[in-house]
Amino acid sequence: MTDRSLPPEFADLEGFVAAWALPTERQRQAKRVGDELDAVRRFYEAMLPRMPALFDYFDKIPHGDQTQLPADALRLYRLGAAFIEASHPIEMKWRRTDIDDAFPLDRFNFLPPSDRR
Repeated sequence: MTDRSLPPEFADLEGFVAAWALPTERQRQAKRVGDELDAVRRFYEAMLPRMPALFDYFDKIPHGDQTQLPADALRLYRLGAAFIEASHPIEMKWRRTDIDDAFPLDRFNFLPPSDRR
């Protein structure tokens, strides 16, 4: 691959790209729900201290529509989105990656961002 996987200042997160930098909300939710809680926790704990730098990074580059981002920045954006979605079971101290009476994931209707509807 000729592109960097992530911007150089986020090289420490490279190990999470393949599993967590998924392109759609449906895929990220399925990853969170389908993973073991310990795996979600490892991802969360690696990302948590990096989130301020991630926000600073995106504050300094032009962005609007995520599809306009360079490939390495887009993967970083997707890691950030996955972190937010993975935070629920960790911060709410769930014993599993989903709750027992949750609405079935396969019945969710994920909408595109409002600027693409």
